[in-house]
Amino acid sequence: MAHACFHCRKSWKLSAESVATCPQCKANLSWMGRAFKAPKKSDEEQWKKVEALWQAGFRFLSDTGWRDVAPYPERLREVAGFIAANPNHPFRFQE
Repeated sequence: MAHACFHCRKSWKLSAESVATCPQCKANLSWMGRAFKAPKKSDEEQWKKVEALWQAGFRFLSDTGWRDVAPYPERLREVAGFIAANPNHPFRFQE
């Protein structure tokens, strides 16, 4: 499963149950889901977008078998509206 460090803007594949820290900055890694594809390290806007989605409970799961699932937004400026419009999105986990 993909795990990401938002501070370093890097991603690693680890076991699903893994609780890990970033090898560079020692921050906790965030579980992103199997379908997460990390943006380029230099693409700050995309990293901010995926972090905002992650903080709102969205994970990056394979959409196989899910019909009519709203796709994640392309741009950071679209995230707030997407979150508000999708409180029951099947890839959103709420604690």
